[in-house]
Amino acid sequence: MNMNIRTFFGLMASMLLAVMTLSGCKHSDEPAPQRPATRTVLVYMVANNNLGYNDLDDLDIREMEAAVKAGGVPEGSHLVVYHAPYRKQPELIEVTPLGNVTLKSYEGSITSGASLTVDRMREVLADTETLAGADTYGLVFWSHGTGWVESSTSRGQASSARSLTSADAASMIQPMSFGDDNGYEMKITSIASALAGRRFDFIYFDCCLMGGVEVCYEMRGFTPVIVASPLELQTEGMPYDKNVPIFFEEKPDLVKAATNTYNHYVDVTYGISMVVVDTEALDGLAAATRDIMATGVLPADGYVPVKFWNSYRYAFVDMTHYITSLPGVSQSLLDAWRAAYDKAVIYKAATPTCYGYDLTHFGGLACAYLSSPSDSGKWGYSNHAWWRDVMSRNPSLNAD
Repeated sequence: MNMNIRTFFGLMASMLLAVMTLSGCKHSDEPAPQRPATRTVLVYMVANNNLGYNDLDDLDIREMEAAVKAGGVPEGSHLVVYHAPYRKQPELIEVTPLGNVTLKSYEGSITSGASLTVDRMREVLADTETLAGADTYGLVFWSHGTGWVESSTSRGQASSARSLTSADAASMIQPMSFGDDNGYEMKITSIASALAGRRFDFIYFDCCLMGGVEVCYEMRGFTPVIVASPLELQTEGMPYDKNVPIFFEEKPDLVKAATNTYNHYVDVTYGISMVVVDTEALDGLAAATRDIMATGVLPADGYVPVKFWNSYRYAFVDMTHYITSLPGVSQSLLDAWRAAYDKAVIYKAATPTCYGYDLTHFGGLACAYLSSPSDSGKWGYSNHAWWRDVMSRNPSLNAD
């Protein structure tokens, strides 16, 4: 009898343990609730120039504040601004619904151009990750800009506005690539060095003349999508109150952000142009362009490019018009190039004219106008990956 009782209770205990074990396994197999991915967007705002003097940085920060107060930044995500104001020390601030919080202040001379050095940009990126870390990141560049054009010696005077007439630009703006920090500038290749090892959900250039193939190709390893203007941009820049919520979507709709900027200025006298680039398609565009360049073709005598800016002897022209106007290129090469281009340029929009330039044949991306071997040596063009990987393969352009 005792043995039967022990057996009975032993069997009951075993069954209970099995049920508990099965229940435990069933519970552990249930998917845990997924936490929404967080994102930090850093606006790298260099305003120690005429833009800051005219309080255009404060205007855009107020737009950011409006977006945040309206719920544009989800809980756990961060909108951070590296703010280098006019004649004041830079700060890293976070824009929150309750007000702006200073995360870090940066010491040093406000006249040395520190905000546009590789070391400072790396420092700010690291500080952002430490003080406002997230699962993913977005990056906005805010300041002046002249695309790939660079100069290691010329500092020059700040221009009187972010956007000028072409005649004013040619006479007043010195080569700067990105930014103006008391007359100092930053090369696109230096930005690439500062961003090395990092990846962003998007890069948005809120400055003039950054929508060129040379700039986008240099930046292609850091983000899947780039938004920029291939021509000059209105002084107020993008409408942050409309675009900040887009930046924090699970999958940011950068075409919509570019459209917002376009629509914001479509009726303004000077006009507007925007382009959105799928950087993962740029290697294909490079290959198709390289195939055309390998034939040694040059622009025909008398060719008139669709100019995006007069300064630096056509440093910025419409890439589509330039490539498709090259004489003697086979239809198969042109068809392959057009297919590659259409994959890379996922959005383009322009008013009929922009800063006096006729954009009837606007194709989206800008490129440098090269017509002789000497062109590669101007304004640091040969320092860029697009020259090394693509244009230098043209024996008629390569003096070597």
